[in-house]
Amino acid sequence: MKWKRLVLLVCGAIASTWLLGMMAAQACTSIVVSRGASRDGSVMVTYSADAPFMPRLLRVPGGNYPAGTMVEVRGWEDDEVRGKVRQAEHTYTLVGLMNEHQLSLGETTTGGRPELVNRQGQLDYDGLILLTLQRAKTAREAISIIDALCTEYGYGSSGETFSIADKNEAWIMELIGKGPSQKGIVWVAACVPEGTITSHANMSRITTFPLNEPESWRYSPDVISFAIEKGFYKTLKMQPVIEETAAKLATTDPALMNSFLTSYSVSTGDAVFRCWQELASAILTRHVDGYIKDPKGSPKAPGYSKDWLREVVKRRPDQFKLPKNGQPAETDH
Repeated sequence: MKWKRLVLLVCGAIASTWLLGMMAAQACTSIVVSRGASRDGSVMVTYSADAPFMPRLLRVPGGNYPAGTMVEVRGWEDDEVRGKVRQAEHTYTLVGLMNEHQLSLGETTTGGRPELVNRQGQLDYDGLILLTLQRAKTAREAISIIDALCTEYGYGSSGETFSIADKNEAWIMELIGKGPSQKGIVWVAACVPEGTITSHANMSRITTFPLNEPESWRYSPDVISFAIEKGFYKTLKMQPVIEETAAKLATTDPALMNSFLTSYSVSTGDAVFRCWQELASAILTRHVDGYIKDPKGSPKAPGYSKDWLREVVKRRPDQFKLPKNGQPAETDH
């Protein structure tokens, strides 16, 4: 059967020779070509892996499975089993990083903020890609499945940029975890405009992005509120953006607006509460009955300075007078 608009997954060496001449690749590199930018109307994705492993050309057969079947999570880097996830009732056959519906995925690692890595997450990037290819027919389905899998099982790698392409369109999706012991990812995905090409090589490509163009841009509902919660964006500076976004979503997608504002409100409230907790820890629990905790949390009793004690006596002289006639003073002790 002749495949139309074939999605090509080209090995890194061929891709580098094709587009970069004799220049040696110094990083993982993915080049994405939209249908309108190729001579024969094909969508193309290249993937070179500059890493200390030799990716294997895997064939994973599709099949049907009873509800509740569990499957081991494996990537292509090694045979390490990283746990089990629920198997889809029907999976698609894949060879390499393309499945039977010509859905193709590639990646380059962007790293990002190290404090957002969740090593307890069950899915590394390679296992996540293979599971997605077994479950999705289109690039848009793949984006949703990636988000759902990470939400359920946790994402264990650092920041990634994924190339995701089907017979008709190509996307790049940038994602990162939420930190230790937190499941889910924050992400933004951009459709490669028709008639253009793009590439990424271990550096994030998406900077600012529109919030009201769902056909070309997709993102996690908490992508802004999470950044505010972590202090990456200052709330007051983002308030006009929040209000503008909510107003636009009210006319285009009221359900998404509700989710967006709820996530923003809850995360902002949590951030305020944490600030008060940090203040209490810094002031109330650090200074107790004349004791001061050192950086390791051990109490020290440095006492009060002579100047401070003199000032106390000056302000409360009657409290420190000696009792007359040797009679003990009444105290609360």
